Amino acid sequence: MHYYRHNIGDYRRDTSHLSLLEHGVYRQLLDMYYLENGNIPSETQWVMRRLGARTEQEKSAVESVLNDFFSMGDRLIQKRCDEELIGYQQHAINSVANGKLGGRPKKTQRVSKQNLDEPNNPLTHEPTNPLTQRNTRGSAAPDGFAEFWAAYPKRTAKPAALRAFKAQRVNGELSNILQDIASKSQTDDWTKDGGKYVPNPATYLNQRRWEDESNRPEFDQFAGAI
Repeated sequence: MHYYRHNIGDYRRDTSHLSLLEHGVYRQLLDMYYLENGNIPSETQWVMRRLGARTEQEKSAVESVLNDFFSMGDRLIQKRCDEELIGYQQHAINSVANGKLGGRPKKTQRVSKQNLDEPNNPLTHEPTNPLTQRNTRGSAAPDGFAEFWAAYPKRTAKPAALRAFKAQRVNGELSNILQDIASKSQTDDWTKDGGKYVPNPATYLNQRRWEDESNRPEFDQFAGAI
């Protein structure tokens, strides 16, 4: 979605407490939300990276805006934006339906009752709402993902992890992955500072970290010979 309405009165009423920096962050977030059709991971660090928040002041502004105007789920949720997206997509569906019927009927043109009663007539059957279906379409987890998710010590951005699990087709290597997770969970890198340095599960999968050279027996033998 590349266009949305901006009600100045509503915006000023709801954002009068924001600083100039927070106003900029909020408008950038709104633009990103609409451009991505609401598909933004509920991961603060990911959002900060996309917005280019680098200073502590900018990062603090992002966190404040997220806390004030968004809720967290499998994705960021902004109810007013979702309402606008639903209206936009509904309008697009209606436009396609009207186009198939030869455009909008003229004011003097009547639609016959016989056509209205047809079972597949788009004018009498409520179109499917793509916004409400997007989180269920293709959302079935593949075999092995539940075991991976339960074993991984850092459970964040589950939708991104699920996409990575599917993309890397790692189900056949599940035993190696679980063994690697169990091993790394005992190392200093993954246990110090409360697991601060544990990569996000999607990063672990996309980078195929279980194939790191340090995991291979021949590497250990070589390292011991040095």
